[in-house]
Amino acid sequence: MSSPAPHHHHHHAKLIKSQIVHYDLNITSDFVAPDCVEKISLLVNGGFTGPQIDVNRNDILEVTINNMLDTHGITIHFHGIDQLGTPFYDGAAFVSQDLIPPGRSQTIRMNSQAVFGALVVHEPSDPATIGFDDERTNILRDWWQADEQDLMDGLLSKTHFRWIGDPQSLLTNGRGAFRKAANCSINPASGITPATQTRYQQEFTTITVEPSKTYRFRIIAASTLEYFVFTVPNHTLTIVEVEGTLVEPFTVDALEINSGQRWSDPGTPAGFSILHYSSAKNVTAPSPPSTPLSPLANPTPGWILSKLVPRDLKRAAVPKATQQIILAGHQFLAGDDGRPAVTPFGPGRMLWGFKNQSTAILMHDYANTLKSLPKASQPIAEIKLGEVVEIVLQGTVMEIFPGFNLCQEHPWHLHGHSFYDLGGGPGLYDPKGNHSEPTTAILRDTTTLYPYSGAGFQPQLPAGTPCGWHRIRYVANNPGAWLFHCHIAPHLVMGMGVVFNEGIEHLPPLPVSFEQPF
Repeated sequence: MSSPAPHHHHHHAKLIKSQIVHYDLNITSDFVAPDCVEKISLLVNGGFTGPQIDVNRNDILEVTINNMLDTHGITIHFHGIDQLGTPFYDGAAFVSQDLIPPGRSQTIRMNSQAVFGALVVHEPSDPATIGFDDERTNILRDWWQADEQDLMDGLLSKTHFRWIGDPQSLLTNGRGAFRKAANCSINPASGITPATQTRYQQEFTTITVEPSKTYRFRIIAASTLEYFVFTVPNHTLTIVEVEGTLVEPFTVDALEINSGQRWSDPGTPAGFSILHYSSAKNVTAPSPPSTPLSPLANPTPGWILSKLVPRDLKRAAVPKATQQIILAGHQFLAGDDGRPAVTPFGPGRMLWGFKNQSTAILMHDYANTLKSLPKASQPIAEIKLGEVVEIVLQGTVMEIFPGFNLCQEHPWHLHGHSFYDLGGGPGLYDPKGNHSEPTTAILRDTTTLYPYSGAGFQPQLPAGTPCGWHRIRYVANNPGAWLFHCHIAPHLVMGMGVVFNEGIEHLPPLPVSFEQPF
């Protein structure tokens, strides 16, 4: 879909330090067929994939969100934007803000549910620094044909729990195909053009490039569940940027990217896309392989992440930690199902969650009413401004169902901050043996807790066995209530997330628009 023209307000000068860039996002719903099978989905400005929002560093981005749905409240989280000084615009439902009700609007200003699109913050010096002629954005998404609410109900049912299963399709920029569906022109909102091309060209996204030019591919994993491997046959990919951090060029044959992560490489999933050279005239697009693509020959926990070197070593300098929080992942079913009860507040243990909550935690912070919430619904930590917080993520083998144990991977995303990614290792975290002090690290906001043992392709281990850990560190420089969670949507729905209260005594004033609740 085409992007609405943004409104630019600025003075014409040789050097523009900042400008206000405005976008309107109208949220509606309609039938779509991104993989040639119809279902109801949310739309942004009438299209299935939201418009790409482009701003330059230091711009002020102003977005008016118009909820034009009939029955559902919404929020929008701008993933990767720290919301420094604007914690009330983070869009984490019931954590940083309340829902925008049907028929209502909210306008938010920022320093540089199932809708998705790209927000690109451009650094004007990047083309010369990295060396590219043009860029292309590729949004990877897994897609279920069932209704999202039905999938969520299955995850939350105490008596008839049902996992969401594998996606039916993989989409690139909102396009894919499901089992050679006969009609790919069902609804214009799907972005599918009339049947004037071969079926393969109808069903898949085409990315057009010119020979001899170097392109920055921005790869975004807007996935619900899947860990993607992105590859362009007969091409190598050179990683130059990770979630806003420039890195020394590193060449790979295939790019591994988890839910919520973003990579740049100058250079598509067993969902397919077409890379089309503009010089190639009157050619028929090849058919996709008749056999599925093979999985990775030797899955390696951590991939090549430890080999990436940040270009700005001063920005990458890791500060010493002033406190440490260890988060151990466990999975259990609550209710009268015969399983052992879990005590939320046993020695050294705290579980977090909320139920039927209607007011955001941050709004309770502003009103000084946080203590009115059940203890299990309050933030798990009160962090003082200026602290350097180290978080250790500890993975354990879980009983997925009787007779089947598994250690899972989890992409963890921190709101309000970028963090220093300090890496991980197998087994149980050892505060002495594993506590190295790296001098530099990649700054990012989403990292993966890998299964070093007990994964699906490895021998099973007893439930509760430690199977890998990962360590991150961040500076508490942004007062607010910040969500830290697994970015696999069904895991978050089932409770894999916590909230940190940070520098609450230093919260910025609430905008006047918040004085009257929706």
